[in-house]
Amino acid sequence: MSSFQRLCRAAAAFFCMIFCVPRSGLSAPATIAPFYSSASPWEAQTVAAIDTPNTLLNNPGGLRSWLASQGLTLSMDDENEFGGNVTGGVRKAFDNTGQFAIILDADWGKIAGIRGLKTHFATVTRYGQNASYGFGDTLDPSQQVFDGGGNAAFHLVLMDADKTFLNDRLTVAVGRMGLLNDFNASKLNCTFMNNAICGEPKTSPDQPANSVWPKAVWGLRLKYEFVPHWFVQTGVYANDQANNKTGWKFTTAETHGVALPLEFEYDPRLGARRDLIGRIKLGMTYAHATQADVLYDRDGGIAVLTGKPARRDHPYPGMWFVYDQMLMRNGPKTDEGLMLMLRFDHLDPAVSRRVDQYEIGLVDSGFWRARPGDSAGIIFSATSVGGPWGEAQSIALAHGLRPPLGYRDQIVPGIPYQVQRFAEIAEATYRFDLGHGVLLAPDFQYFWNVNGQRNIPNAVFLGGRLHVQVF
Repeated sequence: MSSFQRLCRAAAAFFCMIFCVPRSGLSAPATIAPFYSSASPWEAQTVAAIDTPNTLLNNPGGLRSWLASQGLTLSMDDENEFGGNVTGGVRKAFDNTGQFAIILDADWGKIAGIRGLKTHFATVTRYGQNASYGFGDTLDPSQQVFDGGGNAAFHLVLMDADKTFLNDRLTVAVGRMGLLNDFNASKLNCTFMNNAICGEPKTSPDQPANSVWPKAVWGLRLKYEFVPHWFVQTGVYANDQANNKTGWKFTTAETHGVALPLEFEYDPRLGARRDLIGRIKLGMTYAHATQADVLYDRDGGIAVLTGKPARRDHPYPGMWFVYDQMLMRNGPKTDEGLMLMLRFDHLDPAVSRRVDQYEIGLVDSGFWRARPGDSAGIIFSATSVGGPWGEAQSIALAHGLRPPLGYRDQIVPGIPYQVQRFAEIAEATYRFDLGHGVLLAPDFQYFWNVNGQRNIPNAVFLGGRLHVQVF
């Protein structure tokens, strides 16, 4: 038996043990707290800061309590993600990447008596490099907290206000924010470390108009609950292509039209007690601006052969489907249970590299009563590269030309590249709640067809993440 086979058997036995732990005989209450579905990275951290006083500094001098009494919630946390490939890839690579975030939320109902008005402000400091770039992959980054921070000490990622109306059924938000912070979003995604999954399926941001954390653009968002548990959400977001390294550049000089998202959501409650919470989302984004065709030039020729500027296309809307469903309840808290995750994303192949992405996963929380803060997850993701993108590569290869579509075709100069077609990953993780706001999560990832190429050996990634909720 090879060392890899032994490793896979050990991983399978470990996660079988996790998911097969007998459930206690707890009876879940008839009423369960709402399962809020507009979760985004900042919201998940804000909720943790409000509801979980288990932080490294706890409540120094009563500061946390005093801020809360004034309508303010301050969160500071640091995330480090580390690891490397033990086999496969083009070479061995081990890297650490991280993010320090500061988030301030203000409840203006407490501050000034303006009911339903809240403001949100967040900055991040990002550092490090992604290990998967080193071993040859650009499709499914092994660590999600990298890039986008502009090497700035305080990169602005969020500065917006939201106000509720109609007995809290309508929410209107405006300011600097990312489209995918709230659309095609689920707080379950960041159970995992691979950037193909956390913070959203990686295919969706291949549409440049789909801005996402840590990128913030001018935006307006409306979400309306038209009947209980049924929502419609839409908005207008700037398609800002400026190289805004600090996030503090508010000009619209490089705004190319707008993005118009539309999303329908249903939050089912299943089971005899109606306590098996869920979330179903179906949505799309229409990009008003044209995008560069990946194959044809402006005159209809093959751009890689003619060297002429690419044709400008109006892409059809990108689409997504999200389904999170609790299959078994482990305890009374909202997320204590075994959750099923299903995802599908699609983009126009005329203008995109990633075209289709499928995901299926399980996340189990609250299954071990002696360690209620622990959770475990396992997921599989498959991504297909668009036919026109592959055709451009094939033509370049046939004519002895360099990769036609930039550095993202190959990361290490001199690596023989192939036509990119399909790439798959599997990830398994266990999150240990160590107390005092510290989470440690060992992580296992397996890469098939690294970078969508068959000439790069499949890779095994071992690593982990350390999250410290400082305040």
